[in-house]
Amino acid sequence: MKKLLLISVVLMLIHVSVVFGQCNFPLNLKLQHDPNWASRGQTQEILLAREAAILDAKTRTVERIVGIVVENITHLSQTSISKISRNYILPTSLVGVKHAEELDVIDTRYGLVCATIKIQRTWAIKSIEKNLRRQLSDEEYNDIKHMLPQNIFIQGLASWTPNGKKVVNAIAAAMVDARAKIAARLFGEVISSSEKVQDFVMQDMTRKQQVLDTLLIGCEVKAIELPAQTDQPVRVTLRLPKSLYIYSIAQKLKQLGLELDDRDYEFIETMEPDNEKDNTFEEKGNGLLQ
Repeated sequence: MKKLLLISVVLMLIHVSVVFGQCNFPLNLKLQHDPNWASRGQTQEILLAREAAILDAKTRTVERIVGIVVENITHLSQTSISKISRNYILPTSLVGVKHAEELDVIDTRYGLVCATIKIQRTWAIKSIEKNLRRQLSDEEYNDIKHMLPQNIFIQGLASWTPNGKKVVNAIAAAMVDARAKIAARLFGEVISSSEKVQDFVMQDMTRKQQVLDTLLIGCEVKAIELPAQTDQPVRVTLRLPKSLYIYSIAQKLKQLGLELDDRDYEFIETMEPDNEKDNTFEEKGNGLLQ
């Protein structure tokens, strides 16, 4: 019971595996930093774009911490997804987030700013306590301390030019497209693996669409490919750990009124990942420059 309460506590912070030292979540976008960007004009516009990129990175940080926790619990302790408390509450705030300015990339060719932020484990735990409005017990603190890496680095993206903003929007659209492809493909596997889920979902087309629109917690960017010509799409490859897909779909089904039992999870967990080594699914999405 105490363990389930602890997991509930951690999930209140919110989107990896335990790595002693640090976790990096790059956008894997090949940009070229211009060290002379400040002398090329539009300095104010670039600085505003950098603030927007920092905000984008903070949003990604919120998502990442849940992924870290869920993957750690399932992969390291061999705990079944069905044993994880499924209280998913977005945090009101993160404290102690720092801008790692020395890692920023300002690409004046594309008009893009890639900003990196850093949150240390200590501050991640303080964020949890702030959201709980209480201090963690010594036992809770020690357990969470071993779940989180010492440092987490996250990148965000923004632009200060019309063409650069088209690139940012196309990347966002490609990410949505890739997520939708993952959701649609795995949705078919889930309903075919569990008659109970199939009956629940297929009796209502609105419910089916809601399940297809499930927020997939923990998608990571494997690669972003910018086109050579503007009439070609931006391509984004996303990867999603199997445990986080099952967690995400269970969250949605519970919201809709279906509580999965251990037998349901056993069926769903038989899905074969695209990458057996990393136990992940992958899909490519496209976004048009418009």
